Amino acid sequence: MEDKAVKSRMLFAVLASILLFNAPLCRAETRNFAMTPAAKDAIVKKAALEERDGTLVLRLAGTPYEMGYQRGVLLKDSIRKFFRDDVLGYLISEEKKRQRQAFPNSSLVQYFRSKAESLERYIPEDYREELRGLSEGCGLSYEDLLLMHTAVDTASLSQLNLDTRFRDILKERKVIIFYAPESGNEFVTVGCPGIIGALTGMNEKGVTLDEVGYGKTDTFTRGIPILFLFRQWLQYSDSPYDAIRIVSSSQRTIADSVIVADTRVNEGCVIDFDTKIYDATFETDKVAGSLQYFIKLKEEFNIAVTEETPIDPFEFYSYEKKTPEGFTPPAQPKDG
Repeated sequence: MEDKAVKSRMLFAVLASILLFNAPLCRAETRNFAMTPAAKDAIVKKAALEERDGTLVLRLAGTPYEMGYQRGVLLKDSIRKFFRDDVLGYLISEEKKRQRQAFPNSSLVQYFRSKAESLERYIPEDYREELRGLSEGCGLSYEDLLLMHTAVDTASLSQLNLDTRFRDILKERKVIIFYAPESGNEFVTVGCPGIIGALTGMNEKGVTLDEVGYGKTDTFTRGIPILFLFRQWLQYSDSPYDAIRIVSSSQRTIADSVIVADTRVNEGCVIDFDTKIYDATFETDKVAGSLQYFIKLKEEFNIAVTEETPIDPFEFYSYEKKTPEGFTPPAQPKDG
């Protein structure tokens, strides 16, 4: 009997040690951010939401987690509706059309979730922290938000043959969001309530971002999801050159075409890239059309732009290509 008791205690000790040893390996996004009601209220009070001529205007400020939480609380219903109807609903309806011909062993939703999980490690930690705050604020799981923020990347696969629905919805002018982050530039984005990344926007230095086209990819490529790559451009670019540096130092998932311009000198360039190469071309006509929208946006919302004269765009090729201040390229983890 004593031998059995000793063995039982030893087994218990071993199991306890294993659990204790592995405790730090739990996924960070499952952490419970326990806050008092007063602490939650204090975070939300840093933000503001108003409606102007039928358009929601949201102002966020604070740490990445705080900005995510503010958005989640203030736009909870529209975020949940977008995920339910436009992400999950769309994938489920596509699944029914295909009758599991493309994915006989799993659903389209499961496929998108698996791809989202494989891209998570390429998302900068600040943005993952913002997603955790968003999850806490709106009530969607971290995994649901990952799916929402990587759907564009997965949908770009040519084998899926999905239409442009995700981009069209993300670009709809449903909400204007002003960011005042602790690091980088203040900036504004135009589009979907639940997306912390960007497809269209402008920062306090007058640098604009306007996605104008995209390409299909034949194979799934791991890298920083496109919405977060563009968010970095706005947050850490003091000129169009910084945007070029950021794209050149990033591991990319898909092909795309973007206009990056500067409202201080009304100049800019078109950046075309895929997963391996990129090209910056100074095309006056395309840039001029894009700039008109942002100049109107500036006037409409009284957006102050730093009156600092940038380098002439045509001096780009002689310009020192140093890393923008505050920008750290995402770690490029080895697939395992």
